[in-house]
Amino acid sequence: VNIQHTGCAQAWNTVLRLYPGEPFYIFAANDIEFQPQSLKTFYFSVLETARKNESVGMVSSAVDFGDGLMQNEFSLMFGAFTRNGILRAGLYDENFYPAYYEDDDILWRLFLSGMQIVVLPHIMVAHGLRRGIYLSGTTIEDSTGRFKREVQRSTNQHYLVIKWGSGMRYGYKGRILEVVAKGLQSFFDY
Repeated sequence: VNIQHTGCAQAWNTVLRLYPGEPFYIFAANDIEFQPQSLKTFYFSVLETARKNESVGMVSSAVDFGDGLMQNEFSLMFGAFTRNGILRAGLYDENFYPAYYEDDDILWRLFLSGMQIVVLPHIMVAHGLRRGIYLSGTTIEDSTGRFKREVQRSTNQHYLVIKWGSGMRYGYKGRILEVVAKGLQSFFDY
């Protein structure tokens, strides 16, 4: 549908707008590698989770980041937003262009909306692995492309900080830990 490069957030929003009645939406980065049957298992697990618990906003698998260690935390590289999660958190903010930090923003809004994030540790995907070698899909490029990517990343990071405060300088994970440690009410006080 997007005949020109519209950026990550707008491309994902296109999918969400085209299929508004689906119970969930699976998003995967271009450098995710699936084990046999893992995508099928993930699909049916998310379907069951979304139907049983309306307060779940996102479901993620475990992720191997190339060191062979299983990461039991939700992933921005592969996961599924439930319809209820999107209805509560809203669509991706298309001001994050072309990519980077749009996922931090939507997960922060999901957190603030009170929706749950569920991790399925029995399902493993690999991020950036190709035949046992770690190769991220966004860093395999020439030096000019790398410079352009870093400028875009820093611009989007600046926008995230303007939008949500200096605590978001390092993304949503640090901010969520800060809010939980201080208490949600204290977040709204400053």
